[in-house]
Amino acid sequence: MSAIGEKQAEISGKITSVTIRDASSEVNLEANVGEFGTVFGTVTFEPPVDADGETGPVVVRGRALRPDGATVPFRGGGTWRKSGKHRWEIKHISLDAEGQRIFVVDEFDMVARTNTGTLYALD
Repeated sequence: MSAIGEKQAEISGKITSVTIRDASSEVNLEANVGEFGTVFGTVTFEPPVDADGETGPVVVRGRALRPDGATVPFRGGGTWRKSGKHRWEIKHISLDAEGQRIFVVDEFDMVARTNTGTLYALD
């Protein structure tokens, strides 16, 4: 049975832009992600699925610029939920081009324009 494994890295990033679309919003970010290097990503917040507008799906796409010089694209999906005033938490599973699967818990503070979180291995 697969399970969430050990913590791999902490995320410390900034939101660089937000694009509002009719059916979604896209948040672009750049972050330091420890041994994974510098990560550039786009998180697409899809419309809420609950009546209160508190939670919905996300799609994550990006590239990691690894310390060894490799550029590794990744893609994933999961869920968002409101976690405070102008704050959203996302949880997603991503797969990179090297076949590594990770579970990520992210926090977006839209006023401070920050992104923080933790990456975990998936066994």
